[in-house]
Amino acid sequence: MSIARLGLRYIALIWLLVILSVGSVIYAGHYRNREDLRSLLVAEAERLITMVSIAAESSIHALDEVEILTAERLLDNARHIERMTRRSIPSQQELQDIAAENGLYNISILDNNGEIIIRSLVASRQNAGAESRHRPEVMDVLDGSADYRVIGFMDNSYSAGNRYGVVVGARNVGAIVVNTDSDEMLAFRKAVGLGTMFRDIGQEEDVRYIALQDSIGIVAASPGITQMTSIRDDQFLTDGMAGSRQSRFTESDGENLLEIVAPLIVDDFNLGLMRIGLGTGGFQDISDRSARHFFLLFLVAAASAAFLFMYTMLRQNYTLLNHEHDRMLKDVHRMEEESQRTERLSSMGRLAAGVAHEVRNPLNSISMLVQILGTDFEVREGEERYKGFISSISSEIARIGLIVENFLTYARPKKLAKKDVALASIVGEVLSIVREKAKGDNIQLYGDIAPDISCLCDIDQMKQVILNLVLNAVEAVGENGDVTVSAINDAASIVLTVQDSGGGIAEDTMSSIFDPYFTTKEKGSGLGLSEVYRIVGMHGGTVQAVNTDKGAVFTVSIPTVKQ
Repeated sequence: MSIARLGLRYIALIWLLVILSVGSVIYAGHYRNREDLRSLLVAEAERLITMVSIAAESSIHALDEVEILTAERLLDNARHIERMTRRSIPSQQELQDIAAENGLYNISILDNNGEIIIRSLVASRQNAGAESRHRPEVMDVLDGSADYRVIGFMDNSYSAGNRYGVVVGARNVGAIVVNTDSDEMLAFRKAVGLGTMFRDIGQEEDVRYIALQDSIGIVAASPGITQMTSIRDDQFLTDGMAGSRQSRFTESDGENLLEIVAPLIVDDFNLGLMRIGLGTGGFQDISDRSARHFFLLFLVAAASAAFLFMYTMLRQNYTLLNHEHDRMLKDVHRMEEESQRTERLSSMGRLAAGVAHEVRNPLNSISMLVQILGTDFEVREGEERYKGFISSISSEIARIGLIVENFLTYARPKKLAKKDVALASIVGEVLSIVREKAKGDNIQLYGDIAPDISCLCDIDQMKQVILNLVLNAVEAVGENGDVTVSAINDAASIVLTVQDSGGGIAEDTMSSIFDPYFTTKEKGSGLGLSEVYRIVGMHGGTVQAVNTDKGAVFTVSIPTVKQ
């Protein structure tokens, strides 16, 4: 009996060890599955907030670009009408025809006192006397403070309804006000805006809230979200705002949530902190079921069936995990499709992105000239030179409009306005614009152009060619170098060369430098040299680049015979 009792104690000890071992294995499996599911939830949440950030950025770009394109179209029409007024004041019928052909709602011509001379739209009783309620943008143009202004979305100051307008100064009259119906723009803004996107995402089953929050408060949020924790009062949110994507499991209104945050950065500007709260009901259900199975298998193990039930529990847990994973993947795939649709809506807004490179050149020129006016001159002295700089600024501003217009018509370039012009005058103007930038880097600029060399070309576009090449050369030199612009009359063509003392062009990129959007610069758009190639080609000429022992040389050849 003693042996039997000892045997029983031994067996009991063995079963206790087996039960503890099986229980430990089951618990370890349960814990590992729980952690794996938590990791999966976090990974899918990170993927979701990344897609939402991309969609939000695309939405913001789309809204901006639509307004930019609309403003440019209205400015083009206003400038066309201003040129008409230099000959005579158009009749109301002429203005109505222009409005009909170009999709405009109303055109108003104002005198220097702001009185309406004529308008395309017959004034209704509601808008009678509207000329006395001019907007500040119109007054800026009338008093000479600006050449033009984008009014933007307008009230019923000039016509009833939703309008989007611009105003342009006129030489022989006061100003031209042009507006168009903005209902479609407002509908587009509403369709792709952050509020609409957050509302749609917030309706998803597992999304409890989605919000964009800055240091002041909520910028946009899903319906029902009116108050959230301040960023400065929560270190987790502060770290997220600083640029580090963060996730945590938290509790809100008695429900366990997975919250993930990330900064919304658009064009290098932090717009605020994106916060998404996801319900963990599915995760908790699986975790609870796993715990129940653990206890069941533990009891079954005590009854000598632990291994069989352990296998069953693990198999079932993995099945549930895979099912939840598949469901999440389907949700993510659906959200990806929605993101792609949003991206297609914003694609037209990115068409004008490349204009930034060419707009930057005249803006840099304006900045340098204004800097000179602010540091080297006083209005009371050197008045003639002061006026010269002001004239240059006006010229550059006008050229910005032409550059934008040329980009938007890149696929169907307009006809060249060729004139015989002294090449030295164009080169001299370009070098005077770039000289301050070169001076800051201790770069010497040399112009070796005989005064009798003339070029048959479109003056503005040829100026753009030379400016692009000289700026490219200055950037290639870096510091303490020189850039030389020279030209010769080679029988049937004018040969212009721009040579720098930089390190030359890498051989593996030489064949691609004139390709659109190809660039080796960190912030370059890749349109500068491609625009040079296009303009020179329109003149029937050629442009080439070679490396010499003294740096890179760009050669432009323009025929002297009229094409």
